[in-house]
Amino acid sequence: MQTYKQTIKIGMFIGIVCSVVLAQTLNVFASPLVYVLSEVSGVAQDEGGIISIIDINDAYSITHVAEAGLDGVQTIATSPDHTTAYVSDRHNNVVYVINTESGTVEATIPVNNDGEIVISPDGTKGYIPDKSSAGNIWTLDLTTNTVSGSISVPHSPFFLALSPDGTRLYGNDDSQLYVIDATTDTLITAVNTSGGGQDLVVSPDGSKVYAVTYDISAVSVLDTATNLITNTIEMANPALGVGVGIDITTDGTKLYAANDIESKVTVIDTATETVSSTIDLGADKSPTIVVIAPDGTKAFVMNSHFNTGGTTEVAVIDTASDTLSTTISVPNAWWSFALGVIDREFTSTGTNVEITPTSLATLTFSEVTATGDTTVSATSTPPSVPEGFKLSKGDIYFDITTTATFTGTVQVCVNYTSDQGEGGLKFLHEESGVWVDRTTSLDTVNNIICGEVTSFSFFMVALQFGLPTQTFVRSTGEPIAEVVDFFSVDGDATLVIENGPNGTGTTASAIVKLNGETLALPKDFDNKHAILEIPVALPFGNSQLEVEIQGKPTGTLSVKII
Repeated sequence: MQTYKQTIKIGMFIGIVCSVVLAQTLNVFASPLVYVLSEVSGVAQDEGGIISIIDINDAYSITHVAEAGLDGVQTIATSPDHTTAYVSDRHNNVVYVINTESGTVEATIPVNNDGEIVISPDGTKGYIPDKSSAGNIWTLDLTTNTVSGSISVPHSPFFLALSPDGTRLYGNDDSQLYVIDATTDTLITAVNTSGGGQDLVVSPDGSKVYAVTYDISAVSVLDTATNLITNTIEMANPALGVGVGIDITTDGTKLYAANDIESKVTVIDTATETVSSTIDLGADKSPTIVVIAPDGTKAFVMNSHFNTGGTTEVAVIDTASDTLSTTISVPNAWWSFALGVIDREFTSTGTNVEITPTSLATLTFSEVTATGDTTVSATSTPPSVPEGFKLSKGDIYFDITTTATFTGTVQVCVNYTSDQGEGGLKFLHEESGVWVDRTTSLDTVNNIICGEVTSFSFFMVALQFGLPTQTFVRSTGEPIAEVVDFFSVDGDATLVIENGPNGTGTTASAIVKLNGETLALPKDFDNKHAILEIPVALPFGNSQLEVEIQGKPTGTLSVKII
């Protein structure tokens, strides 16, 4: 189950369509942050744009991170793991595929577009409306970054939404709500609404669709089992109010809908489908877009879709009390068109909960019983490297912490830099001061190593270049012969043999072979405690150590390669 939380909303009202611009040097998809996409000048609507980042955990500090001259860039969505951003450009008729780590445009998808781009929960498909007069929604194959087909509808909608399981696509146009089978990409039905279709949202359980109708400032409720409108919730004075944006809390209990002209946010109880409260944002705020924080504690509302003062405001609503807690002023943001909240660290409850806090690692919890945030921090300076290991290329050493409550195991998969000796990579976990090998899989094609743990502390991806201490015990009169296979890295090493380690009994007539070659042991090595160091040359690849103990009925021998 993928549990990332990403919400990106766009605003459109009174027929005005504004553009935003994503720079081609973008490295902003951290967490948890609010994104405001705006133009940098009020002179012309289609000028270059800027992305303003609001740090939720740092007193709502603001950073302007991107400027560019891309003309007509309008909407943005990210892949489930947040490694890729898809940005629509309605003037140049393309969708840019951007690596969010490097900020580079990796591909462009030629497509005639105008409207909201949405991505399937598995990240393999995208949908975007056609800007021509003919009704059409394009389907995108995101594995090949190509247009894979189209869905014919009576009129191209601007706003789209996908069901949580990805099987249904919903579109809201001027007078109809479209229900589309996303498994076959065909229109199931078109449901008549009251006109002026704006934003829409699907309930977390997929049972309802809530669609804003601009003309009467109301929310239409669609039952997804019957595809019928079961209720129309009036959110403001129809003569004065203009409904635009909407979002739903993560638990599905409340809706927050923006009322543009009255400068209010309407709160709707989804159980009773009635207005439970109205939040006044102040005079002339013109709220257009609403997004809910991943933990459900805040609603962010974009005020002033177009502000002649060059400042966009983002209102922050406390969802527990349904009160306005603060307003954030975002400077140098004239035409603000998209608002997004992304929190890669948020860990929801459930089973097989998968998160990707950073591009470094993906975690899968077998069960999470209480929500929280999970963080991964990396460094290249570990305190020590265990015997027989060295840090791999890239020096992957990191710490994982979580405020979530979980039971059972957690699979941690790490992306590593290709290394000549990668076949010897191990996923090591520090447990009670001891490094323990917890490796479960090693994918040398895609450079991913995984390990499974039941607790969090320090982790290390290290290269086993030799052999940790191996102890061979002869406890009966029968001779023993043991073989140890290990992965070695080519180069000079030292094989250390200890007879009778830690006060144990000594051996006699020991035979030690490395890769089939018998190592010469001196006669005075038998029957007494002694340590012998032998220079050896290791190959790159699989190696084998063979030890035979004969002679005395009991005894212990230890061997390591460093």
